[in-house]
Amino acid sequence: MSYNIAKCRYEKTFEDGKQKIVTEQYLIDGLSVTECESRAVEELTALYPDIEVKDVVSTKISEVIGNKECGRFWLVKVAFITIDEKTGAEKKNVSQWLIGGTDFNDAYEVVLREINKCMADIEIQSLAETKIIDFYSHK
Repeated sequence: MSYNIAKCRYEKTFEDGKQKIVTEQYLIDGLSVTECESRAVEELTALYPDIEVKDVVSTKISEVIGNKECGRFWLVKVAFITIDEKTGAEKKNVSQWLIGGTDFNDAYEVVLREINKCMADIEIQSLAETKIIDFYSHK
């Protein structure tokens, strides 16, 4: 499985009743870019009949954790720190996780809980909100 971002364009009605054409991002778990594009159309057509998938791109996201239903997602870059046995040098392997959280503090707490589950030394390198609207896991 791989995580892909589908950029979808459609007409959206806002709370004040105004309609506007928007392009929003959705993270989709699938086997291929083609499958993810098809899945985006399948999931969103009921809400937005005029949907157009503008682009689907692969990501380097390795895990999706936290509250996947909250509507806000944060990208955290964590470095797994290892020591090279031959040279004794410190090596950092960076991984990207997508965190579902209601706000920055909630996302940060989710990251800390995940880090505490691991036996490895892990360092948080960055944590930032994304433009991803929703996540669709593999069926």
